[in-house]
Amino acid sequence: LLVYSPPCQDISSAGKHAGINKNTRTGLMWNVIDVIKSKKPNYLIMENVKNLNVRYKNVFDDYVKTIKELGYDCYHEVLNAKDYGTPQNR
Repeated sequence: LLVYSPPCQDISSAGKHAGINKNTRTGLMWNVIDVIKSKKPNYLIMENVKNLNVRYKNVFDDYVKTIKELGYDCYHEVLNAKDYGTPQNR
């Protein structure tokens, strides 16, 4: 099982919207592809912010395509922390 969460400051709604590329912190999500290829975990869980699948949907779709090309099924959903017993609406 590989659980990971690339930094979200570059894409969050409160961030500077620097985007997702090799020069941004959020771009580290692409570096995880090398780890996945090397370690071949049975399962992957990635956590990030809603904007990844909204404002940066094209990049996210490319990422999902890459994960699928590695042989993984891919499901994604936006969850809100308040629905899981935390005092946050995120």
